[in-house]
Amino acid sequence: MSEMIEIKPELAIRPARLSDADCLFALVEQNRRRLRQWMPWADDTRSVDDTIRFLRSCEEDLAAGKALHCVVLVGGEIVGVVGMNRIEEASMSAPVGYWLDGMYEGNGYMTLSCAALIDEVFRRFSLERVEIRTATGNTRSAAIPQRLGFSYVGVIADGEKVGRRLFDLKVYAVSREEWLAREA
Repeated sequence: MSEMIEIKPELAIRPARLSDADCLFALVEQNRRRLRQWMPWADDTRSVDDTIRFLRSCEEDLAAGKALHCVVLVGGEIVGVVGMNRIEEASMSAPVGYWLDGMYEGNGYMTLSCAALIDEVFRRFSLERVEIRTATGNTRSAAIPQRLGFSYVGVIADGEKVGRRLFDLKVYAVSREEWLAREA
């Protein structure tokens, strides 16, 4: 996927690229206080070089068919990231993760961006299931899979370490069949 996917006139996603490094790092800096609460990588992203390393791995993983990370664009400006972090080959599934600049929350942008990414993931990859995992206290994030019609699967106890805290993770999932049936 090298092209932009227009979701609605002011909203689009496209694969992340190295040229996004300065903008993405600045966005992380602006949102660091919010992101560090839920994202294990937030405090490890300390410089543009860290962002460049991440974006290089995104490009390599995309070329190898192992992952897909996209930037979320509103009015042509990068305002967040939505991505399939890895393909879990044994289960033919992939987790989707996301974050958005706090100034753009509450507009439905991330829900629509996730839906567009999931459409693309099911089209491009031989997957049977997509998961979204959210920390049990992160109600804004958990609302997205609920709005998208994912099923609640359960909780992974102590599923993710963020800073010095372990979070339980709520797991939501949708199968390829369920996802495609919603469009019929």
